[in-house]
Amino acid sequence: YEVAPWGPACAEVARMDGGHFKYDGREGYICIALRWNHTVVPQILLKPTFWIFFSAHIAVRCGYHAGYLLGASDSQSILYISWNYVKVITAMTTFFEVFYTVQCYSRYIKLYETTRDMMGTMWDFCIDVRAHLGRHAQQHARLATRYFIAAVAMFFFDMQVLDRDSLEKTGLLKGWEVEALQGHTRHASPIIILQWCADVVSAGHEKALDKKVPPNVRKGLVDKIFHCRQKQGEVVDIMCLPVPFAYFHLLNTMIVVNLVLWAYGMGITNSIVATPVYFFSALIFMGMMELASQLSDPFGTDEVDFPVHAWMSDYMQLSQRLAEGSIPGEEDRWASVLACEQKLMFQTDCLLPHESVRTLSRNSGYEALTVNSDCDGP
Repeated sequence: YEVAPWGPACAEVARMDGGHFKYDGREGYICIALRWNHTVVPQILLKPTFWIFFSAHIAVRCGYHAGYLLGASDSQSILYISWNYVKVITAMTTFFEVFYTVQCYSRYIKLYETTRDMMGTMWDFCIDVRAHLGRHAQQHARLATRYFIAAVAMFFFDMQVLDRDSLEKTGLLKGWEVEALQGHTRHASPIIILQWCADVVSAGHEKALDKKVPPNVRKGLVDKIFHCRQKQGEVVDIMCLPVPFAYFHLLNTMIVVNLVLWAYGMGITNSIVATPVYFFSALIFMGMMELASQLSDPFGTDEVDFPVHAWMSDYMQLSQRLAEGSIPGEEDRWASVLACEQKLMFQTDCLLPHESVRTLSRNSGYEALTVNSDCDGP
């Protein structure tokens, strides 16, 4: 199909990022637990804080076995600590940490849904603007499409604090357009580009009115522009309202107190499994906090962050195809295709593998569902 003037954008964006790690939940508990890559474990083990806590536990344990803390095992000693006391802070910390993680994940899901909805609007706009303005105001349709995609791309570029000049290299924005946006805040620039898009749509609609294009077409196209702006605003609002720092501070304080009590309590025992238990308990507690912090801001380079550049590449490639690709039957307004159209008759058996059809037919009780031997399906 014909390549749009801004076609190089797809290749430029595609080089910037990949997708999320795909995993198979049927691998088994042990296989998944022993994975190292694509987890927060390496990040936790690289934190000095983790090794400070673990070293404190080793120091307590060595001091206890060296005879410096012998009274720690006597319930009447001032060095003794009851696990009944530790359970209180552990229960509180666990509750607060789970609550914080759930809040961060809910925020993560909301950002995902809003982001994908915003990108999906690109396809809707491309289809709509080509269907109504493509034949009568093609240049207006192309320019409006480029501005719409540029507004979405610039929004995500600014969310990840990337260089705006790279948008000029992709072909989404011209040099004078980048200069016109200089001085505006990173949240204002996408809205200004959407305003340009709306103005181009209005001009294209005025030109197409002479060709009997319905007057309400402009409203439908502008509504999609407003919808995109609304979704951008939702993302900004969510990102500007994280979990209050007072809550985050208390949670971190509880984790520190909890790890210190564990380090001491598990250090004054004779059990050989106390140290491994403390190691993995601290790893899990700190790992959950690290994961929750990454989920709270999915626009970055962490493992769980959105692969925005890969998404944009996919959406831009299809948007380009929708805007510039040839459509069968377009030349004669589908006359040749309509002449060959016959009564609708579908072979639904071809949608399932043969064995699946047999099993479904045998178990469901529907005698009509059988395998068609003439089907070319799998």
